[in-house]
Amino acid sequence: MALAETRGSSKAAMLRSPRFLLLAFVLFGAFAFFLIRPHPIDSITQVTASNRDPSKPPAAALLRGKPPLGSSADATNSTLGFERVFVINLPERYDKLDAFSLAASLTGFTHDVIEGIKGSSIGNKTLPTLENLPKTERARNNIIGCWRAHLNFAQKIVRDRLSSALVLEDDSDWDVSLKDQLADIATGSRYISGTPTPPRSPYGDEWDLLWLGHCSAQQDPADPRQFVIENDNSVPPPQHRVNFNRVPELHDNSTRIVYKANNGVCLYSYALSYRGAQKVLRWQNNVKEFNPIDMGIGYQCRDDPNFKCIAVYPQVVDSHKGAGRQSRDSDIGAFDPNSIREKGFTHNIARSTRLNVENLMHGGAVENQWADQPTLSGPRRTRFSHDHEFTLTSKPKRSYHPFPQQIPFTSPHNKNNMHSTSFVPLALAALAATSASVSATRLFASSYAGTITTLDLSKVGNASYTLAKLDTNNACAPNASWLQIDVKHRNLFCLDEGMAIGNGSLTSLKINDKTLTPVKHTIIPNAPVHSALFTGSNATQLLAVAHYAWAVTTWKVDPVTAAYTPLQHFNFTMMKPGPNAERQAASHPHQVLVDPMNKFLVVPDLGADLIRIFYIDPKTLQVTPRPSINVTAGSGPRHGVFHSSPDKKAVHYYLLGELSSTLTAYSVSYLPNNGGLQMIPYAIGPATGPANASTFAGNAPSEILLAPPLANGDAQLLVSNRNATAGFPSIPNPDPKNATAIASDSIASFIVPANSATGKDLGFQRLSPAGGSYPRHFSVNKKGDLVAVGLQNSGRVVIYERCLTTGMVRDKPVADIEGLGAVTNVVWDEGEGAEAQTGKKGEMMPSSKPVVSIAPEMSMSSSMAPVASSTAAAPAGDSPVEITA
Repeated sequence: MALAETRGSSKAAMLRSPRFLLLAFVLFGAFAFFLIRPHPIDSITQVTASNRDPSKPPAAALLRGKPPLGSSADATNSTLGFERVFVINLPERYDKLDAFSLAASLTGFTHDVIEGIKGSSIGNKTLPTLENLPKTERARNNIIGCWRAHLNFAQKIVRDRLSSALVLEDDSDWDVSLKDQLADIATGSRYISGTPTPPRSPYGDEWDLLWLGHCSAQQDPADPRQFVIENDNSVPPPQHRVNFNRVPELHDNSTRIVYKANNGVCLYSYALSYRGAQKVLRWQNNVKEFNPIDMGIGYQCRDDPNFKCIAVYPQVVDSHKGAGRQSRDSDIGAFDPNSIREKGFTHNIARSTRLNVENLMHGGAVENQWADQPTLSGPRRTRFSHDHEFTLTSKPKRSYHPFPQQIPFTSPHNKNNMHSTSFVPLALAALAATSASVSATRLFASSYAGTITTLDLSKVGNASYTLAKLDTNNACAPNASWLQIDVKHRNLFCLDEGMAIGNGSLTSLKINDKTLTPVKHTIIPNAPVHSALFTGSNATQLLAVAHYAWAVTTWKVDPVTAAYTPLQHFNFTMMKPGPNAERQAASHPHQVLVDPMNKFLVVPDLGADLIRIFYIDPKTLQVTPRPSINVTAGSGPRHGVFHSSPDKKAVHYYLLGELSSTLTAYSVSYLPNNGGLQMIPYAIGPATGPANASTFAGNAPSEILLAPPLANGDAQLLVSNRNATAGFPSIPNPDPKNATAIASDSIASFIVPANSATGKDLGFQRLSPAGGSYPRHFSVNKKGDLVAVGLQNSGRVVIYERCLTTGMVRDKPVADIEGLGAVTNVVWDEGEGAEAQTGKKGEMMPSSKPVVSIAPEMSMSSSMAPVASSTAAAPAGDSPVEITA
């Protein structure tokens, strides 16, 4: 009886829990939405003037259509799941660009222009071969102009380092349900390419060319696999499909397939990955016989074993033939100027966007261009052939990302040009995650108010994020300035700057389920601002601390108990003030980190314009001074980060100058016998980007991190900029009830290309909003898709999503929380190895792992003058003095 009562009370408690009530509410909403919703595919013809939302633009009801369950939602964003979309257009054909732009806007995707090329402007010496080149001038110019325009598209991808891009001819047409089609095609592409779960791109990561619009794309006979889309009412009847050569056989007349292609013709629309674009440039510029570009790419699909082509049939993009003078159709073919077409059409397309422009603009019912188009009943179904049967629509698996992973970014200067993202109602998102539990991640934030706040970042299934306080701890008062986390041993170390009391403090705490338990609190020299944790060869730990008040201290840590004892204390003196008398009257160490070889402690000294170097003994944990490195006078070095090749043969160091608002890149080499480091500067530029220095007067960069590498292997540097909100556009107020915009500082991103021969290419990528004023610190989570920004003046922590493919940080935060005091540091509490400041055995690392761009990517090394280098001992009177007990 007692046992039954206990079970009954436990069940009642569970039913009353907030998490259970939240999940029950969401599931009830999902069920209600399921009952009343129109079918996401077949209801497209229901968009009429009588039922569209009067509060939205006329086409909005259609654009709100959701992709089918089981597809990749990211393929429905404003760039159709690619990083950019382009259209090839001759500059004089304004009419074609007008018509294309209108159709694209009604479908809901953005595009840029690749200018068409006149073949007469291209000399023979620029061609890879003259073999098989047409003899007549007209035919030659037509083929060469088209060839060059498509190669310019591939070149654009490589030059701008785009992860992927889609291109269309300017007379292209597509079905009004293009986004729904692409959602299924993305799933098929992942299957054919071997990446069924997309870590980066909705189309998978192992394809080179994705052929969406063609007039023949043959299936590779050596690969019979197909991704089959059945009962698809956007498939036209066979009599309205026109193809020049062999095409795959279909299972029935309402089926579309995705497959590996090995030949084809016509390039109405196709996408290239970054790797694919490189291969196209290499192959097409080394052919032995000249062919039209569509045939040349078809042959490359057939003959290059390393070029992976994926096609769809029936194609989803084709060439539109408009009503009126047929001579307007093409700039290549010859037509009778007096020939008139009474009615426009597009082969291989069922519900032509071009022929439905009026309906889409004014809310009319979408019309099918073929009177004999069959009417289908039931949902669209998808399955895999030649492998295993799996009907996606019978078991929802769609993962909704509020921030699609491969969309471009608009400049924050142009708020009216933001990309449109298809958002899923909460009920539908919950329906796709009915079996998912609440996911949560914990963060810790310190503030000059003396608090350490434990934050909970949670997400129910695929719904939006929430950020909430779990606990506030005052053990690090009065002025908590830095947090050091040891995830493996569940330890947290907090530095108190002690700005008003003449000394600082060090506090160690144990991380519990929702709270922190103080272990030890010790008074230490004044103004500690940064630390790093190093694990020695005997499993003991060294905590190194930089003190703004001219010192570095080290501490021996017991990782099991979080207790610590003092090891060494170094004081630094200067013979005379630096160029900035106010900020450089004394030595000001501002950071401690270690080189990639795990031998030297590196300490930027803002007051002395030095990089101080210490050798670390991994057995005793004793550190020994080595010759310091001079930096640009008056630059005020604050924080730096290392980047090295996998084999550690090429090592680079990137240093922020707080006083000069600069980013300086150094190549690093090692002196014999652990004698120190040599750093040779090779590039210097503004921390806000090469073109933005004058706009951000007074900028004071604070933090620099090396983020996880991008999909193509490029490295990315992120830099937080402070005290320059006047140079950056205001952002929407986080309070939805408050329409007043708020000032924001910025996060700058820089790219280090993986294929650089020297590793010295450093390109500015873009500026992103920091979310408020004075981002003293920020960090990236373990996966690399979230950035937490600590805003000192705003008293907030803001969470942004970061694209895993491009590295770009989204303009709109996914979560934020206010009322934390002057935030000084924010760190993620994730699984072992998640936090970059806690190294493995024998290594020490810095504290955290690490929209069209405002300025174009450019090589800082080529645009900035080289900097004179030196590896010299500190001047007399400026050497460290160790203080012993």
